[in-house]
Amino acid sequence: MTETRGQRAAFGGHRRIAAKARRGVNFTLRQIARPARREEVTALSFYPPVRTPAELADLVARINWYLPGVDVPVYVPGAAGLTVRPEDAPHMDPALVHTERLTATEPTGPGVRYVLHRTQPRTLLANLARLRRTTVADAYLSYTSEHGYRRLREALSSVPVPDPRTSVETLLQRRVEGGTVLVLGTGPSATELDDATIARADVRITCNSAVRNDGLIERLQPSAICFADPVFHFGPSTYAAAFRKDMLRAAESTGALLVIPANFLQLLLGHHAELQDRVVGLALEGDAWDWPTPDRPEVKPSGNVLTEMMMPVALALADTVLIAGCDGRQPHESYFWKHNPAVQYDPALMGAVFEAHPSFFQGRSYADYYEEHCRQLEDFCASAERRGKAVEGVTPSYIPALRERGAPPFP
Repeated sequence: MTETRGQRAAFGGHRRIAAKARRGVNFTLRQIARPARREEVTALSFYPPVRTPAELADLVARINWYLPGVDVPVYVPGAAGLTVRPEDAPHMDPALVHTERLTATEPTGPGVRYVLHRTQPRTLLANLARLRRTTVADAYLSYTSEHGYRRLREALSSVPVPDPRTSVETLLQRRVEGGTVLVLGTGPSATELDDATIARADVRITCNSAVRNDGLIERLQPSAICFADPVFHFGPSTYAAAFRKDMLRAAESTGALLVIPANFLQLLLGHHAELQDRVVGLALEGDAWDWPTPDRPEVKPSGNVLTEMMMPVALALADTVLIAGCDGRQPHESYFWKHNPAVQYDPALMGAVFEAHPSFFQGRSYADYYEEHCRQLEDFCASAERRGKAVEGVTPSYIPALRERGAPPFP
């Protein structure tokens, strides 16, 4: 079987220097451009022209997902002569692969905002005059193309966003003074959690693909479900679509709050307005390991759902934190870490993420990520303990911070 570009990005030899160079180009183009402003933008025009049905299908899936509530005309040169079907972009959510949103007339005038979706030197040279009015949204150029689309969405979308303080007040309604909270990850030990440990908890929190396992969700009855990943949860791929379907079902069956980074609120609510009273957005603007309060509705960004979302939520809602299903990583592993097969998605869906977001994986060192995660978790636990909180590991783990706090070794 031929290895795809996405698979090479995820598991191949990571070209970190090339990845940094691409991010440098992206940063430079962002500095050249003026920010988009709603009162100034009359249309979006993507460039360069699309060449094949596959390229158009991939692009319109991103447009239809990332830009809810943006009602200006959207033009893609080259699209008029092409017909797209879901099969042309099998890695994308089929419901997003359509051209209904596109206008056939090329917009002109100073109000046109240009969007660079494929970067080549000759493309940049041919469009020098447009760079001041260009937003970069190239899936191969930046860490994730979501950033460019997010800037457009925040400037142009009419979808209302809840105030962060209101979100935190909604969250704190579930606080139990002096209580115990169970935090459940998606590692191999997640399904080894016993009923007695679940019964100890006044509040229960889980995350990510745990929503796939109906039996686990039924046993846990989570008070909150956290998810924060820009590609696995907030992207246009078939994986992200499957996750959101399971997330909605889990939230409906349990009444759980959905806790996400505040910068994704507009995106999620733009497609699921019914979640308005259930979603909690935490601003990734904190500079210390802390938990949110109405006066300080932010958390410290870390790039990991445990330290970025679950721990802050747990410490806000209770005083003793039990951590389960966070197994960590052995040195010989070739990915972030192992996941529990009972909560993991089909490998074909994982492949869809690699194809939709190659730059998210290219240039990343999984070993370095893990070492940083271990340091951050230790710092967070120690900081919480100094303020009277307690943290306990209750299932096997390789993570030093959890081993030191009671997590048993693996057999």
